[in-house]
Amino acid sequence: MKLAIVSPTGVVPGEHQAVVEMLENGLTYYHLRKPGMSTDELYGWLEQLPPAYHRRVNVHGPLTIALGLGVGGVHFRESDRAGLSEAELEGIIERADMEDLRLSASVHSVDSALAINSQFLYVFLSQAFDSNSKPYPGRIDTWDVPEDRPTSIYALGGVTAERIPQVAAKGLDGVAVLSAIWNGKGKPLDNFLELKTACQNALAAS
Repeated sequence: MKLAIVSPTGVVPGEHQAVVEMLENGLTYYHLRKPGMSTDELYGWLEQLPPAYHRRVNVHGPLTIALGLGVGGVHFRESDRAGLSEAELEGIIERADMEDLRLSASVHSVDSALAINSQFLYVFLSQAFDSNSKPYPGRIDTWDVPEDRPTSIYALGGVTAERIPQVAAKGLDGVAVLSAIWNGKGKPLDNFLELKTACQNALAAS
């Protein structure tokens, strides 16, 4: 199973060091989600990360921000896509392809995940489990995800190492994690390695 890590919001001491350590230990992409930060503030955040890792960052926000920052990917919330016409979305997808930008998105239902354009590398489907950060009940037990789908689907919301086998049993492709990394029982790197091992074990058992 694949593992994506989402940033904590705001300025968090030690975040950059933790990100580097996770990237060095097998994290593929880091999702930079900092609601309320200006483009300049996001650029300042990125400047503190070694340039070699900039292309492994997926920023949450409009395509223009991703292009301005020079990162490797852009992640669209459901609300970001809601106001776009089909032609506008196609234009964004074409521009992202021209700029060699990865595309990912957030969705809140299986139907939305199955309707996503196949140019998206993966989607985060929430709410998987009960979570301290979201006031919604987990719904993974109700998800019926067919094998034939346009893109990879990652479970988001309340994911812990102990819950990864349940995600694997649903046939999903991966997990996206925030709280279990930044508010877990250990240091971010230790939490990441525990989750990574759980993903590897789930894949081996499938």
